[in-house]
Amino acid sequence: MGIPTIKKCCCLELKWGALIAVVVDWIFAGFVVIRCTDFMDYGGGMNIVWYVVAIVHIAHIVCIILVLVSLCVRNKNLVAPYLITAIIRVIIDIIFFIFVCIKLGDHDIPGLIFIIIGLIIAVCLWIVVFSWYKKLGGSADI
Repeated sequence: MGIPTIKKCCCLELKWGALIAVVVDWIFAGFVVIRCTDFMDYGGGMNIVWYVVAIVHIAHIVCIILVLVSLCVRNKNLVAPYLITAIIRVIIDIIFFIFVCIKLGDHDIPGLIFIIIGLIIAVCLWIVVFSWYKKLGGSADI
């Protein structure tokens, strides 16, 4: 059983679905970078996690721009960095979720819910962009 791919996204051609996916992902990644400043504790261990989360999300935003370029140029090599950073981003967000649960407990329930929703959406968007990668002729070996 392989990684699932789709042929259309929301009744649109996959190219437009990938465009919508990366724009939504851009918004979420930017919001996470802005939102995670609330979790800085100035001198505690949370700062290391915050810096890692911020760096990974900024690198992911750069890769989102590469996917946008691939929509015009149709080059599968521009999509591969997005797929890699998206996987790293999901792993880092899970670690961030655990640290926020440990550090804040139930004091920031909306923040925790946003992280969970962001993780679910990130996986769905990854599948859309992976399908675009496969349509451009990429192999499943990333």
